[in-house]
Amino acid sequence: MTSHNQIGPEPAWGHSRGLLDIGHQVTLDSGRLADRVAMIDCMYRYAWSFDERQREMLAECFIESATWEASLMGIETIGPFVGRDAVVEFMTGFWADQLDQRRHLIMNAIVDGQSVTEATVMTYHLLVSTTVSEGVVPVTTGFYRAHMVMTPESTWKIHSLLAGYDVPF
Repeated sequence: MTSHNQIGPEPAWGHSRGLLDIGHQVTLDSGRLADRVAMIDCMYRYAWSFDERQREMLAECFIESATWEASLMGIETIGPFVGRDAVVEFMTGFWADQLDQRRHLIMNAIVDGQSVTEATVMTYHLLVSTTVSEGVVPVTTGFYRAHMVMTPESTWKIHSLLAGYDVPF
């Protein structure tokens, strides 16, 4: 096995910096399983709405008092942005400058600490950029850690979202 000079990111930086804590697998009943599907669907909608520039749909993914922040390799922080309006304004502020087609691919979802009204959803994400001249280009990888809450309307939404990026972009 060849050793490489590594400039970053540090392996397992999310866990070593206290940003991720993967709990133990639990036994699920059908109700909890349905809730997990709804939580993960919310994360998928978050990605779809950003990539398809659907501002209202993006806003629907968050509760009114939501927060969004990012960590670049556990070294630099962006945000937090507090309140759904501030989160959506920050996120949609990129659209005028992003002339490529972005795709946020969410995968390896796990749900932890699930109760009747809240849970933590952790996923990996791969961000790619597509243009005719460049083709499909990886932009960054990382993780999302979302604290989800059940709303009075019986919908799972994001209360807080931490986006962890393995490399700046």
